Amino acid sequence: MAGVTFGMDALADLARGDGAALQGALAPLVVAYGDWSAGQRTAAAAPDIAGAAQRGRTAATLIAAQDDARARIAAGIALLADARVQMAFDIANRAVADAIRARRPGAAAPSWRPFQLAFILLNLSGMADRQHPDREVADLLFFPTGGGKTEAYLGLAAFTIALRRLGADGLLGAGVAVVMRYTLRLLTLDQLGRAAGLVCALELLRTGDAYRGDTGRPLLGDWPIEIGLWVGSDASPNRLGRKGDKTEGTAVKRVRAYTNGRDARATPHERGRARPDLDGGGGMARPITPGQHRDVLGRTRLRRGPRPVGAGRAAQGRDRARERPTRPPGPARPAFAGAARLTSGLHDVL
Repeated sequence: MAGVTFGMDALADLARGDGAALQGALAPLVVAYGDWSAGQRTAAAAPDIAGAAQRGRTAATLIAAQDDARARIAAGIALLADARVQMAFDIANRAVADAIRARRPGAAAPSWRPFQLAFILLNLSGMADRQHPDREVADLLFFPTGGGKTEAYLGLAAFTIALRRLGADGLLGAGVAVVMRYTLRLLTLDQLGRAAGLVCALELLRTGDAYRGDTGRPLLGDWPIEIGLWVGSDASPNRLGRKGDKTEGTAVKRVRAYTNGRDARATPHERGRARPDLDGGGGMARPITPGQHRDVLGRTRLRRGPRPVGAGRAAQGRDRARERPTRPPGPARPAFAGAARLTSGLHDVL
């Protein structure tokens, strides 16, 4: 598609500079989509379509939807003149690119497919403006497996998380920003892993040096960017329990019933591969410090890669009800009861 910049790193670089340059690199996408839609309009005027009542009505509905999508893409590009939106777009591109490189080392420079970039752009207005009419719109990505749906919605999720945190100081940007719901159990771990990789990439950006204010504080806030999981009581307990509590199904009961556990061999991010801590001395676990984790009973201690990654904090065995993961994915409808907050940390109204 001539004239459109699809490279994620290139778009992030443009977003760090002049907003006009970024808009100019994206504007041809609107023109190209308009040209394609015009061809669809011409095809709909053919006698075999226009002459059939049902087909004619369907064609008219689809063309009207295309006109609306074109206008929304253009509005999203225009919104990139806003400094905060522009910075969030920069961070989203950088985070998705980093997550892809971590999953596929040595792959070509990450870039968007046309529909992925269009999907993100047409949703910018609805994400940035709480009163925008697009808040009432549900956009469906209908592509076969491997078509790129996950990267598209993860890109928009990264933008939403960044935008929320850029608009609040300190801890005020923390909380649930994205809810993912999976209807198939087999999809949960795959999608959770990919989402966790993105969260790790965002956390590395938050703690890095590239996105800091004049005082040195992280632009993405002081609270780590985290991910949580709520999959029902069969997989994750709804109650922590306490010493002497013999109630079935509590976290304490389960941990004490299954004492062997399994080794955590890697974090969701390539740069955070877990490795045994060989300097602990006699296999004894020393106190946890940032960038390390252990199981609930403190038997296993691992050290992650060069930077502490926020998503790994879920392994520390603390009361997750008192924390606020940014993304609580799960295959089931979350119950908005205090007990369900154990693993999902639902402090915000969703």
